[in-house]
Amino acid sequence: MSRKYFGTDGVRGRVGQAPITPDFVMRLGYAAGKVLLGNSKMPDGERPAVLIGKDTRLSGYMLESALEAGFSAAGVDVCLVGPIPTPAVAYLTRALRLQAGIVISASHNPYYDNGIKFFSAQGTKLPDEVESAIEAGIDLPMVCVPSAELGRATRIDDARGRYIEFCKSTFPNDLDLRGLKIVVDCAHGAAYHTAPSVFHELGAEVISIGAQPNGLNINDGFGATAPRALCDAVLAHRADLGIALDGVGLGTDGVAWGGEVLLVDGAHFERVGHLSPLAVPGGDVAAREPWRMAAAALHACGLAEQIVPRFAPTVGEQAARTIHTMLQRGLNCPQTTAAGRWFDAVAGLLGLSVRQDFEAQTAMALEQAAARHLLSFGAATNAQAIIDQPSQFDFYDGGGLDIAFLGLAQADQQGNLNVSKFGPRLAGAGGFIDISQNAKKVVFVGTFTAGNLDIAVNAGKLQILQDGKAKKFVKEVEHRTFSGSQAAKWGKTVLYITERCVFNLTSEGLELIEIAPGVDLQKDILDQMDFKPIMHREPQLMDARIFANEPMGIRPQMLEIPMEQRLSYDAAKNLFFLNFAGMSIRSSGDIERVLEAVEGFLAPVGHKVNAIVNYDRFAIVPELVDDYIGMVKGVMERHYHDVTRYTSSTFLRMKISEALEKQDVAPHVYESADEAEANLVKG
Repeated sequence: MSRKYFGTDGVRGRVGQAPITPDFVMRLGYAAGKVLLGNSKMPDGERPAVLIGKDTRLSGYMLESALEAGFSAAGVDVCLVGPIPTPAVAYLTRALRLQAGIVISASHNPYYDNGIKFFSAQGTKLPDEVESAIEAGIDLPMVCVPSAELGRATRIDDARGRYIEFCKSTFPNDLDLRGLKIVVDCAHGAAYHTAPSVFHELGAEVISIGAQPNGLNINDGFGATAPRALCDAVLAHRADLGIALDGVGLGTDGVAWGGEVLLVDGAHFERVGHLSPLAVPGGDVAAREPWRMAAAALHACGLAEQIVPRFAPTVGEQAARTIHTMLQRGLNCPQTTAAGRWFDAVAGLLGLSVRQDFEAQTAMALEQAAARHLLSFGAATNAQAIIDQPSQFDFYDGGGLDIAFLGLAQADQQGNLNVSKFGPRLAGAGGFIDISQNAKKVVFVGTFTAGNLDIAVNAGKLQILQDGKAKKFVKEVEHRTFSGSQAAKWGKTVLYITERCVFNLTSEGLELIEIAPGVDLQKDILDQMDFKPIMHREPQLMDARIFANEPMGIRPQMLEIPMEQRLSYDAAKNLFFLNFAGMSIRSSGDIERVLEAVEGFLAPVGHKVNAIVNYDRFAIVPELVDDYIGMVKGVMERHYHDVTRYTSSTFLRMKISEALEKQDVAPHVYESADEAEANLVKG
């Protein structure tokens, strides 16, 4: 059921514009009070009571008074706690046995926005049916209860102290934060007095920034939407850790150490301009017990979603980048490597969950254990499913894998592979046969030679500084773990990828299809093999992006949705839907392609339509914003009765609204599709 006022996060908007006006908020309080009275099971003579908290926006005082008046007129008592983090409202509502909690805040948004969010008596989101009942009563006439039955307002003076003690109570009694210097960026918001106190009372040396609210500076240059201030403060104070909160005192969007930001969402990363997970000085994360204490404190207090300690000095730049990539993919790595130990220490300690669109389209099966320290495997972190080994191999043997990536130890001219026996050493096949023989596609990956191989990349070219002592491409493998001839007979796609060349399996054997730039075909490849591979044509150069320092840009290439699949039209509703989720505008040509697609799609419709645009994870080069909005404005004039937009990103909502307003376009940007459709003025 679509809502008229309530979105996914309560009622929110620009102060002074519907619905965030004093008269509306008073009617909202009255309607909510009437619903609470109707649902209340209070003893005779007692009234329901609600708790109202807020952040530091100047408008919060006006809206607080309006809510208080509405509840009082309905006969509901009000407990006021002033500026306090949102989790504190949920906690105090439950702890004080009140019937509801209300937060006046717009989270990450600038000071000129505000909103009203409700909590149930249990400190959870109101049930949908209660929100619907409140909405139904907003437009009804207000009938004030008799004077003797008016709700009374009281102020809870020790609310902050209660919440601080609650946070500390969730921290292990045998641990403290002594020895840590922590920068806390409060965003000039609701946590400016509670967050520093929690960490200080747990023993940390606390440097507070963004802790001088004036009613107009919330989220302005500080906090989770502007993490640069945090990075600078961590460097300036030589702090161990920095934590950025948002205006309502919720968890971080980024944690800084050494002046860099490791984990931020895409919009914030674009603003910071860099994301450099490189090794910096610091102790071993596994040995520095205070990091475990800090992590426990942050999670227990609900003050941070992510915390990243300094890299151990044993983790080099390449390993750090590898781990960052694996974090993005939600993967793990063997504990036996330095990188694996770092990953295990961080991910295992913190329970990180880094969601990527990649996960929505790809299911990965890994051989990690559910508990760590088993043999040489790491522990699975944030697994979507953990199944027993027989069931997993039933999946493999039934052809469930679309593609498998496996190690390359020894290969021969027929494409056979050996990973199981080398001289007197019998490693065994394990599950290699099940996986490689039954996957629809197989990619074997490994170095071209083994033993003291030394390579480098310079100016986009691969250099073989010292070749390995042992050849890995031999005339006949010592032990056959994978049958190339059988795979070729089945028509299976099989690739053999090394640092210097790529082979493809054919019915005739291995075909050399690509070589790395800078590599000498004869000296570096053919002379290092015991057989001559098939070469029907001159091998192509491997993708130059592999040998460059910059990201390869594979993710957009894999995940980008064709423009024609992004547009749809519901004739019954006369509703045109544009799914721009995850889309990037990088050039004027991209703008032209959007325009051509929309014009081409709507031309056969023959009349104006109502439109909804999904801008989740949308990205655009800053210098193209004006051109893009100009294109949008023209499309609106020619084809739309009305249009609304939505994105779950507060930052994107703010930036899109600003860009639209700059060109005198109504900034109707909401948090969800339901809100966008509910606020569509249909022609």
